[in-house]
Amino acid sequence: MNNAIQLDHAALFLDLDGTLVPLAARPDQVFLPPSTAGLLLNLHAACDGAVAVISGRDYASLHMACTKLPLAMISSHGAAMYDADGQECWNIPVNPAEHHSLSRSVAALIHPYPLVWMERKSHGVAVHFRQRPELSDALAAELRVLCLEYPGFELIRGHCVIELRMSGFDKGQALARAQSLPTFAERKPIMIGDDLTDEAAFDFVNQCGGLSIRIGAPEPASAAQFSLPQPTDLLVLLQTSLLETRFFSDPVLPSPAGSQIAAP
Repeated sequence: MNNAIQLDHAALFLDLDGTLVPLAARPDQVFLPPSTAGLLLNLHAACDGAVAVISGRDYASLHMACTKLPLAMISSHGAAMYDADGQECWNIPVNPAEHHSLSRSVAALIHPYPLVWMERKSHGVAVHFRQRPELSDALAAELRVLCLEYPGFELIRGHCVIELRMSGFDKGQALARAQSLPTFAERKPIMIGDDLTDEAAFDFVNQCGGLSIRIGAPEPASAAQFSLPQPTDLLVLLQTSLLETRFFSDPVLPSPAGSQIAAP
């Protein structure tokens, strides 16, 4: 792969936390810097609107973290999508009683663990333990047992977070559904993410002849075709791609040391 992405016929699907911006201690501490927001708007124009931010966040949290940019957003690991005008494309309904019961059960389960906290989302709950990483396996084991009591939900693991989300969908299925929409149809899908929850989306774009890029260390093994060390390297790649697409005679931006894309 060259140090630029061909945007002319691309559909860009970009994860937020750990991909466009560094991970933070809490989700509410994340906001797109103005420079990144401007870059995304320019990419949106270059791709004729075929740009979507895809995240495990629910829509309210994602929209706020993206400073309410007029971009398509796929939230809750693919359970919902809203277009650039904020119109709902789909939103898988959740059972309110089961969701409420699950939230109460998870809150009780983590109560004995200081510095571990629960985030209630529109389509599930997330247990964050960034300040207690040594509890990862113990929490996962307890939450896995609890999840058996809620057959409508499944357990997934991420960076210092364990989620119990509604079962039956993932980011790969969401990308397939998004590409049936006129804005994204018949374009080459490009998925860029950083976490285990992005692997289904990597698999989907690989099967479609698209491009998959993982941000961060290439281990553990990933289905992504390429990797970049950190979010700043991705921003350089996207800016370079924008320049090459829109201003063919302009020189590309120099890449920081270590930002050469390498196969995982």
